[in-house]
Amino acid sequence: MGDRQQQPARSRRVLQDDQNRSFGPTGPDWLVWLTDSMRQAMDLGLDMNETVAQPLPTQYRSLSVARDEYRRSVGHLFPKIEAEALNKPPAR
Repeated sequence: MGDRQQQPARSRRVLQDDQNRSFGPTGPDWLVWLTDSMRQAMDLGLDMNETVAQPLPTQYRSLSVARDEYRRSVGHLFPKIEAEALNKPPAR
């Protein structure tokens, strides 16, 4: 059951930042990227665990606290963003 190859293809999609912003671990760019990546995860149909499993952008991988901060932030912010996405009227 824990075999990665048996998981749905959508869980292996990688979140992308398409605006090539400069990032800082605690600055506004991090928060913008974080919010955008969670909204993108919603659009892809990912759940919270699948979102946390996504790789961090290259800019953050060398920061020792980045993975823990990302996990904590998703845990706090994902439910609100998920609720917003579920209450949004469908696009026409």
